[in-house]
Amino acid sequence: MGIDLYEVDIRSLNPMRWLTDAVIDVVARRMKEQIPSKNVYILETFFAQKLLVKGKLNRRPLDMTGCNYLGVENVLAALDVDLEKGAILIVPISNMVHWYLAVLCAESRSIYFLCSMNGRYENEGASLKVYFEKELEKCGIVDKVEVEHKKVPQQRNSFDCGVFLLSYIRNILQNQSIADVENTTILIRNEVSNLCLSK
Repeated sequence: MGIDLYEVDIRSLNPMRWLTDAVIDVVARRMKEQIPSKNVYILETFFAQKLLVKGKLNRRPLDMTGCNYLGVENVLAALDVDLEKGAILIVPISNMVHWYLAVLCAESRSIYFLCSMNGRYENEGASLKVYFEKELEKCGIVDKVEVEHKKVPQQRNSFDCGVFLLSYIRNILQNQSIADVENTTILIRNEVSNLCLSK
């Protein structure tokens, strides 16, 4: 299934612009193709919106206090994710003013937030915890999930959060874990553009 890119998406690749959800999805998918990772799954940006957004999508920032489990309960089954084998789920999240990443690790029963502006995401963490515990329970794993905010490289401007998010994703794919995420090498915009626009 392809993702259509429109003029607004292409323009978001220019300097000093926020990357769109379509660009995040396309580049993440291309990274996954280039760096095969058997047990790492990248969920598309709609997943977080469907699970977390409460109220209207036209508010900025979005109200991320929702927990619409029924809206996403079949996503992992459709991707054939096996949590019992220690799957890692990468969840790009945008509240319409900032991109950040949640990483759900089945092996450690943990959710890690990676944010290039050192944000704290208590509401999103609580909702993802409910979701992840229900998914683990489907596999017969009844455990409490811990939520942690990881130390990661920080952006020095107000527009590169999507570039940093994609850099964290590349690091996780390369290492098959989040163990070395604090040493992530940050992509440059040209690399993101090349990945996005390559055929």
